Amino acid sequence: MNGKDLLEKQKIREDIVQEIHEKFPDIVWPVPILEPIFFGRFDKTPVIDRHLVLDKTTGNQFDVVSSQYSLIYHEEVLSNLLKAIPEEFGEPDIKAMMFKSGARATFIAAFPELKQFEVQGSETEVEFRLRNSYDRSAYLNYSAGVKELVCTNGLRAFREKDRNSAKHIGEKITSFHLGDKLKASLENISDSHKIWLGWAKMKISESEKITVVEALPYSANEQERLLELPLINHSGVSLKDMKEPTMWGVFSAATQMVHEIKSEERKFDIEEKVPDILKRAADKITG
Repeated sequence: MNGKDLLEKQKIREDIVQEIHEKFPDIVWPVPILEPIFFGRFDKTPVIDRHLVLDKTTGNQFDVVSSQYSLIYHEEVLSNLLKAIPEEFGEPDIKAMMFKSGARATFIAAFPELKQFEVQGSETEVEFRLRNSYDRSAYLNYSAGVKELVCTNGLRAFREKDRNSAKHIGEKITSFHLGDKLKASLENISDSHKIWLGWAKMKISESEKITVVEALPYSANEQERLLELPLINHSGVSLKDMKEPTMWGVFSAATQMVHEIKSEERKFDIEEKVPDILKRAADKITG
């Protein structure tokens, strides 16, 4: 890439950054830069093929990366998401969050007009998540799911084909376009919805219930609390007192328990792990 192309690319990036900052003025956005690394006490020698990613504003050091690393701004990721949303999805509710002093960003687009899935009478809301990081704690990735609209309870489901990711290295990062992925994800969510309906009818034994709970990404103390939670979408009955527990009951408890977790970042990680754990457990029980 010649000097003129680099200047044009930088101008486009600056315009995107300014636009996103104007749309989301309450977010503290880091300013990532790549700096050379040196070693030696007196005659400092540059470290070949390595750079330090840091926040130009605060000086926070994010990561040490190779010279092949492509710096993709959080603002660029969010801008791509906004541009990729199909008009028929309706006006989205966008939430932007920063973790680890801005090293990791999560963007959530909710679509309140897309209410085409429900389980046991509960309405749902389609949600689309996008992540990016400057410390390699999360590749540029997206996941599509559905949140159940029962008070504060957020039940989600993700299937592997609903996800995609790209490292900040090589050609894949430059070709990571959302485009039709949003529309395609609705079909995949529909598949997940069919699984949930099956879980709602899938009765499990007491021993199976405990085995599944123990496989969830919660501590032993949290698992005890999970069993005793009055479940919002089960008339306040806890999983512990449920006479005929179902896989959907375990799913309800597992995801309602998310709201007992203080760390927002851990909440998102747990929400994405739970459905896969439940699906493996259900397949084992029925298979």
